[in-house]
Amino acid sequence: FQSKLDKIAGGMDMYKVAAEDILHVPYAQVNKAQRFTGKVAELALGYQGAIGALNTMGAAYGASFTDEEALPIVRGWRDKNKPIVKYWYACEEAVKLVVLNAGQAKTVNHVRFYVRDSFLFVDLPSGRKLAYYEPLYDEDGFSYMGLNGYTRKWERIPSYGGKIVENLTQAIARDVFFHGMRLCETAGIPVVLRVHDELVAPVPEEQAEAALQTMVRCMTAVPDWAEGLPLNADGFITKRYWKGD
Repeated sequence: FQSKLDKIAGGMDMYKVAAEDILHVPYAQVNKAQRFTGKVAELALGYQGAIGALNTMGAAYGASFTDEEALPIVRGWRDKNKPIVKYWYACEEAVKLVVLNAGQAKTVNHVRFYVRDSFLFVDLPSGRKLAYYEPLYDEDGFSYMGLNGYTRKWERIPSYGGKIVENLTQAIARDVFFHGMRLCETAGIPVVLRVHDELVAPVPEEQAEAALQTMVRCMTAVPDWAEGLPLNADGFITKRYWKGD
């Protein structure tokens, strides 16, 4: 798995790397259609998704896979990403342990799970916490009370290892992003907007190039708590904002 991280850190296209792993095609020979398969697989399967998730993600890009096409993609991705698969189950086991055994704590890869009062807490590497209200682990698995994103009702929400890992990943990515954003603001960059993984700052035209270089430098500064994280950034100058690629 480290070899995959090293490839990405070295500037290789992560979707072509995924296609190389899944489809067994040499990196240099990965074509556009094969790269697309790698992209959909990376986006759909990282949080324990399978055939359904692959097709849902593919549909967002106007594509679909038959079960015969999807199954080897799912199996190939999981085979080449065994540490991620292992992590799904390790996190779910940690949740099960601490929810069923009040007072115990479990650390899995730099995140700590424990229950206090009515919450399951997860300590993130940054020092921030995730909290799940009224956690429960029964024959149906893990669930907690929260606002259903579809019905907008307060109800019990089921979860599982891959979903827990998604929560952790998005929270840690947020912390890395905000670390860079704060550095930008400290450096005098007037950040007025953020769109997913992008920052927007209005500056005088004659200062634009220098400001862009400062923003890239700030956004690629790795926090102390994330030592070793492969981190890169790019940007562009425009008179009117548009969503970058």
